[in-house]
Amino acid sequence: MTAHLLVLAVEAYLGVGLVLALVFVFALIDRIDPQAHGAHAFRPLLLPGLTLLWPLVLVRTLAKLRGMTDPLASQRANLAAHRMAWLGLAVLIPVALVLAWSLKAPTEAPQSIRIGDAP
Repeated sequence: MTAHLLVLAVEAYLGVGLVLALVFVFALIDRIDPQAHGAHAFRPLLLPGLTLLWPLVLVRTLAKLRGMTDPLASQRANLAAHRMAWLGLAVLIPVALVLAWSLKAPTEAPQSIRIGDAP
């Protein structure tokens, strides 16, 4: 029963996402991005991402249509967050590898076995 409800929830999420993605691609993209006017070949490529990320796209589209966003300010904040994430990963990944290598259990050298010898 739980698995069935989970499948229904995922289907509902993707269904809403697909409807909103189609509305965005066919009706709203020209108002959001004027450079997209007339560029119809790339629009089908947007559908999978828009379908999965529809809550974020919906919020940002509504804010953009209401004129409430400053894209440069939010872009600078995103770039700063990405910079910090990359710096953190640049430190944490080598530290994790060195720690894993140092904590690795020692392995015994395999003993040579000759064919035909009885154990």
